[in-house]
Formats: sequence, structure tokens, C-alpha cells
Amino acid sequence: MRPKGVLIDCGGTLLEEPVFHRREGNEWLLAHAGYNPHQISLDQVMERVAVIDNELAARRDDCCLETPWPKLTKLIYDFFDIQFDRNPEDLELGFWKASMETRPMPGSIEALYELHRSGIPIGVVSNSIFASSVIGYELARHGLADYLRFVISSADYSVRKPGALLFNVAAAKLGRKPADILFVGDRVEIDVKGAASAGMTPVWFQPPKGLSPSCLSAADWTRFLRLLRENGNVKQPERNLTVRRALLSDADAITEIYNEAILTTTATFDTTPRTVSERLEWLKSHDERHPVIVIEMDGAVVGWASLSRWSDRSAYDDTAETSFYVKIGYRGLGAGRKLKQAIIEEARRLRFHTLVARIAEGGDVSLHLNESFGFTRVGTMKEVGCKFGRRLDVHILQKVLSSP
Repeated sequence: MRPKGVLIDCGGTLLEEPVFHRREGNEWLLAHAGYNPHQISLDQVMERVAVIDNELAARRDDCCLETPWPKLTKLIYDFFDIQFDRNPEDLELGFWKASMETRPMPGSIEALYELHRSGIPIGVVSNSIFASSVIGYELARHGLADYLRFVISSADYSVRKPGALLFNVAAAKLGRKPADILFVGDRVEIDVKGAASAGMTPVWFQPPKGLSPSCLSAADWTRFLRLLRENGNVKQPERNLTVRRALLSDADAITEIYNEAILTTTATFDTTPRTVSERLEWLKSHDERHPVIVIEMDGAVVGWASLSRWSDRSAYDDTAETSFYVKIGYRGLGAGRKLKQAIIEEARRLRFHTLVARIAEGGDVSLHLNESFGFTRVGTMKEVGCKFGRRLDVHILQKVLSSP
């Protein structure tokens, strides 16, 4: 079939299955309680969490009903007469940031980009206790939200997949008939059977190896795109990526890209957005030996990279630190790899001996990209940064460019 719309499950499909640090999330909540008259401990809270889980977990799927996070939290904390001064939306997002670790499924950004370029509208339908605003925040943090018409969470409607109601709402929001929609999901009982019962065409994402599904299936996002290309549904986009030296006139774009990283990632430990004038001065401070480069896609700056002094002590003059940032919505499309390659070539031309990179915990994509260019991990600094409510390790990587 030629789809007129695509709906996608979130966890296990668009994002890898999240790692849920429930204790850390409740520790954050307890620390932000405005009123705790009985001095309830974290251990007591976690005992109550286990009780609520045992009562409600099995019923969620059996009844296709969702209990949103604010209601679950009230069941836990009202029991102890603990009250909060912040509004529920802020508490929910803070809890998420403190408790959840996610990363994009390999190839997911590329798949969304190609679907978008082909004019196919895309939405996300997630079974989650968290609101769509929180799921959307996480997708935006990984550069996935730019291509989506909407995000729907079962928490918004109090009903869950595989019930048809959530699928029906998603089809209406997409503006397409269910028969014209592909639904991509990794759980056969929830996503595949639910989508089929709602009249959509299911695509089973990452079915177990050795199994021959009776429906459409894709082992990964690359194979999903191949499936659509073979049927003429999407076209391989042509990308015009150009790397050049940064100009002072690039300060606006460099600032925007850097501030995105500040607000949504741990790629930098800056926590306050920078002004254009500040980044302009930073740009001016980079001399011929420590250049800044940018990458353009179709004439627009979508990323930048730099060589910076590792230390102002002269014995380190032949060592430089590399950094690179790519604009949200353009990650996963080859811009980061091309930037990294170009900045390494600049370092060779400038006769640096050693390059160093610092990558914070959770930056797996950057970690793997650096390692693919021959950087090796030489150490880890434990809990040296604190961002988004979590203490973070920093990995030190090194690449030796020349013989001593």
C-alpha cells in the first residue's frame, strides 16, 4: 500500500525502551515537597509506590485504561499528607528529567526526515502515564519532534492501546482514514493487533529473530525505509552538505544551535543560554590555530565544530579539544560525521599531536561517533556535573594524530 499517513509508537520503536530510575524520581519529588509534616523518608515513599504498582499495573492493560502520572502521584503522596508548592505540570516534567534515560532508536531521525520530505504526515501514539507534553519534550530533546504533527499519550485520554479509541483519535488528528495509515510499533498485542482492529495497516517493528510475521515487519528503521522505497512511497533525499570556515556573520546560527544544546542536552554543561554578542566574542577569540567551522545544508548553517585550547599552559600547545553541535532536526543525517571528519583534518593540517573530547554520561551517539574516528576512552570523571536534576559522569576520549 501507499500510506497517506504514518503513526508510530514511542518507547521501543522511536526511542529505545527507557531506563526508569523510579527511586531517583521520587527522591527529586520529596526534595521539592513544600509540606512534609511527618518527615516521611524516601524508603517509606518507595514502599507506597510498590503498593500502588501492585494494585494498578495489571489492570492498565486488562482494562485498556490509563491512570495519569498526577493521579498516581496523589495516591502516593496524599497518603502521607505531603504537599507540593509547584504546579502538577512542572512536577511531572521534573520527575521525568530526574528518573528517565532515553536515546533515539538507531535510524529513527533519518526515517522521520525522509517521511517528512516525502510529504507523509507523522504522529506518535504512546501508552504512558506521562502527558504528551512530557513525551514531546523528550522527543524534542533528541531532535525527533520537528517532523511530527502531534504526540498523543494515553495519559491525555485515560485510555490505552490496544483499545481502538486512541487509534481513532490519532487518525482524526492526522486527517487520514484509518485504512490509509501505517502504524509502526514493537509490541504485537498492543500495537500490531490494536492497529489492525482500528482498520490500520500495522508494521511490526523489530519482531523476534527467526519469526515470520504474517503482517508487514521491519527489523530496524533502515529496513522500514527500504520497504517503503521499494513501493515508491518515499524517495532517498539528496543532501547538499558543505563545510567551511565560520564567519562572524554566522554568530546568530552558532548561538541558536548552541543554546538548543544547553536547554535540551548534556552535550554542554552550560545551563544558561548565551547571547549572540557573547558567542561573537567567543568566535573572535578563536585564532587561526584554533578554528571554528560550520556545516551548511541547502545553504543554511545546521551545525558547527571547533578546536579549542586544552590548557593555557604552553606544554599543552600541541593538544586541542574538539567540540561539535548539530541543530535539532538535522541530527542523524550525516552532518555530525562530516563535521567531525573535517575538524580532524583541520587538526592534522595545523600539526596538532593529540585531540581530546569530553562526552557526558548519556551522550552515546557522540561517544560512538568519536570512537568510529579512532578516539579511545582514557578515563571517566565521576559525577563532576549536575544537569537536569542528575549528577553526571564525563568520559575523556583521546586521539593521537602523529608519532612522537
